Amino acid sequence: MRLFFTVDARVVKRALGVVAGALVLASLPWLWDTAVRLRYGVKPGVTLAGQAVGWLLPEELDRRLDDMGRELDRPARDAKEDATTGRVIPEAEGRELDRAATARKLLAAPPFARVEPVFTRLLPAVTRLHYRAIYQGPSARPLVAFAINVDWGEEVLPALLDRLEQEKVRATFFVTGRWAQKFPELVRRMHERGHEVANHGWDHAHARQLGDPELRALIAKNADLLEQLTGRRPTLFAPPYGEVDARIVRIAAEEGHYTTMWSVDTIDWQRPPAEIIVDRVERKLGPGAIVLMHPTQPTLEALPRLVALVRQRSLTPVTVGQMVAALEEEGQASAHTSARP
Repeated sequence: MRLFFTVDARVVKRALGVVAGALVLASLPWLWDTAVRLRYGVKPGVTLAGQAVGWLLPEELDRRLDDMGRELDRPARDAKEDATTGRVIPEAEGRELDRAATARKLLAAPPFARVEPVFTRLLPAVTRLHYRAIYQGPSARPLVAFAINVDWGEEVLPALLDRLEQEKVRATFFVTGRWAQKFPELVRRMHERGHEVANHGWDHAHARQLGDPELRALIAKNADLLEQLTGRRPTLFAPPYGEVDARIVRIAAEEGHYTTMWSVDTIDWQRPPAEIIVDRVERKLGPGAIVLMHPTQPTLEALPRLVALVRQRSLTPVTVGQMVAALEEEGQASAHTSARP
């Protein structure tokens, strides 16, 4: 026997409407999430260094970039001397994923774009140049630096600082720690006027006569004091008496200092007439010159003529640190420095 059922079309329609409504309600969160991601997130199909990052919202992207950064970041490697062979192992740049810049780039990318990460360069603190005594800067650039060694001369220094200010010249003052301890205000004044304050050792000791621990202390103790006085740790070391050898250079490098010398010596500590100081500089002055001076009255008198001479030769006065930076930039360390003085 067959049973026949009749169904009211209105009931069917109502039931279908209920089902459809339920489906719509169930899909609303997904639709909303999709709309939000399309509006505020990374567009679909976008990849970063071959990894899919499409649809990620900013906060999700930040977490992903942190994870990727741990894989992609690479610390810089300092140059160092091999204790066995004595050869210098070269430095290497590092890199760090710039999370913020990479995120901006990804969020602005169109669908299915292939995006490369943005990295920040990490420079090594110690380079091969740290293991060479630097006598001058690059000869291809019209730069001149005044290096002023200070272990005495406090009676002349205020006037010397005023004269440099008048001439609009920034110099590098290599200061001993024992002098800086006695005259901290003069050290601060050097720094405040835009000059470079550098390391001349704690006292004017003969570096070659010191053992390794004493030599290290000669440099580090003064660096600590000068950093305390100026807020900036020195990175340049001028050995007292100009005594330099491979060991001195190595220990200075290990303390984060370049060892800097000079190419033009005024011999002004003998206090010759200003005319002789000018003549000594004039005979040797050229691009990349580092001119050694001291705070003496003849130097003060000669300074305007020295600056005029520099500018007559179309040279620009810079600090020794800027000269060293120019060497680093141009990679001319081997042509302008000596590894075994």
